[in-house]
Amino acid sequence: MSELTAAQFLENPRGLRDFLNAHGTFELQQYPTGMFPASPHELSKETGMGMSWFRDSALITDALYEDGQVEVAASSASAMLTALVNNEKILDQVIAGNTEVRLPVRFEGETLANDTEPRRQNDSTGYVLWIVGKMANDGELVLSQEEYRVLAKTVDYLAAIEYWRDADEGHWEEGRRIQIPSIGVCIAGLREMHRLLCDEPMQNNIQTLIQKGYDAIETIENSYGTTDIVEWDGMSEDPYPAGIHTHALIRKALREFTPNVREYDAAMLFLVEPLDIFDEEKSRKIVRKIEKNLEREKGFARYPGDTYWCPRFPHIMSIEERTSMAEGRLDMREQLSAGVYATQSEAQWTIFDPMIASYWGKSYEITGDPSDKESQIIRTDRSLDQLVKTEDGLLKKPEAYYKEYIEGYGNVILPNENIPLNMATAALLRCVGVFERTTK
Repeated sequence: MSELTAAQFLENPRGLRDFLNAHGTFELQQYPTGMFPASPHELSKETGMGMSWFRDSALITDALYEDGQVEVAASSASAMLTALVNNEKILDQVIAGNTEVRLPVRFEGETLANDTEPRRQNDSTGYVLWIVGKMANDGELVLSQEEYRVLAKTVDYLAAIEYWRDADEGHWEEGRRIQIPSIGVCIAGLREMHRLLCDEPMQNNIQTLIQKGYDAIETIENSYGTTDIVEWDGMSEDPYPAGIHTHALIRKALREFTPNVREYDAAMLFLVEPLDIFDEEKSRKIVRKIEKNLEREKGFARYPGDTYWCPRFPHIMSIEERTSMAEGRLDMREQLSAGVYATQSEAQWTIFDPMIASYWGKSYEITGDPSDKESQIIRTDRSLDQLVKTEDGLLKKPEAYYKEYIEGYGNVILPNENIPLNMATAALLRCVGVFERTTK
């Protein structure tokens, strides 16, 4: 969709929304329960993308809420809260000391039945506290005494698992590690709970928990060392057989790369937009760092060496394995990660450009700096260019683009099968709303 640009709508910013609405871009399938599927495409049942994640539904709900679609957002937030209440027994078990059990991460959208896979994602819990707390604090979600009690227990749950030093699978549902994005989302949820739960001892406890999260983030960041991408030029002096001209970057990647250390992770962007847990200086550094190190031709890599939808992914992973916790799934993918890192052939996700566009637009509102506006327009244009035209003429936001070799065409970049990804659609909706607000 390279012919569609933000510049066409600078005189009439509302026209961009009208154009996209006319092409079905912002249609979001919602289950009768109120939750949203990750993606409603025709293979969603087989791939698991038809399930409802706390994370996805929270981000979709917040975009709708900020867009003024309060009733729809409230129905989704209420569904997430109901799912949390349904799992009060798990909260009780963990608080009592059994930290081997955890809250579910995703649900059957039609029934709110728990997923049966043993996932451990602390960001998931943080997201539901954040969106429920935000809307309740704004007076748009009325809570029962039971719901207040369960929210307080969820705070105690985060304390019991020591979220600030608990290894989890994080936003990308992969190998367990202690990671900043998970800690940061929990901080965002706890900040809303600090506003919502007015009992003084509880507030003091929450403030302590928030500080533990920030302290953990600082400790992790201090352990990284360099903060800029390392560039290689020329050939190294390593002895290789005559006639073999392996690029230095590839040699270094194969020798030193490990998928267990992620200095660059696009999940950090969620902590900036929309969670806003850092000051402006730190937020700007995070955005610039992600832009510098993870931007690709069509979208953004989630992190260096990401093998989800790497080249030949449809041939490597069966449909059923792609979002499951199937034994050996990650082991198989990690064998490819160094090569993917060296060639920058990661999947190129479409959710991040609209998130960054929203960030730069909001920054422009504060600073009035034309360069911030320019960055907003650049990111908005890339977001629009990522839209896919479906057979029925609609424009939809795919989850990601990936590289594939096609006989007769060579290496091409294709959208993956998850069209649309509702999280990415919601991010574009937010992006367009900020564009309207900041364009006069």
